[in-house]
Amino acid sequence: DPCWQFVGRVCSAEGDLIGSCVLIEPTIALTAAHVVMENWGSNRPLLLAHFGATAVSIKEILVCPGLRINPPTQFAGEHVVGDLAILHLETPVATETLPIVTTESFPVRTREPIRLIGNSFGIMKITDDEALYSSGITYDVPESIPAYPFYANPSFGDSGGAVFDETGTLVGIMYRFILDPTGRVMEFSAVNIGYYRDWIEATVERLRKD
Repeated sequence: DPCWQFVGRVCSAEGDLIGSCVLIEPTIALTAAHVVMENWGSNRPLLLAHFGATAVSIKEILVCPGLRINPPTQFAGEHVVGDLAILHLETPVATETLPIVTTESFPVRTREPIRLIGNSFGIMKITDDEALYSSGITYDVPESIPAYPFYANPSFGDSGGAVFDETGTLVGIMYRFILDPTGRVMEFSAVNIGYYRDWIEATVERLRKD
């Protein structure tokens, strides 16, 4: 769908899916930090961002300074805070649309319908209306947008995908889901990008000058 062409895939040089990403400027995208950190070592393996038929090399990865992992040696969804990264792309991506990005720290309310767009097992999927609902943002955990699924089941490849509120504004980047014993998603969380607004805006401004 041309309306969602700013949602892309992060892949290895061999074409293996790693996760999703969201273009916010022609050379800048957001994703979950764990999508790229586990695949971006000292040898700097080639990672590509795919938007439709366009594949672009990732020039630089900037990890959110608020990222905290406990234990620090592994990613465990329930122990990660600030799971957010900015991708600086080698060349601009030609796109007719870019998302409206929130600047509010508390962009969603309890029981507000939200939508997820990601690459579930490599297939671009958009959740139906009323398939996901926000649990609201609390003052105790303002970095995260918790949600619960009604008729959606986020899967591998959705991490780094776009979460929109009911106005169509980009409010979060999907980073975690927890499964019950049957394999159904019990809990779903997105990074609240409004909470990290200052870092995102400062980083984007710097990258525009590069």
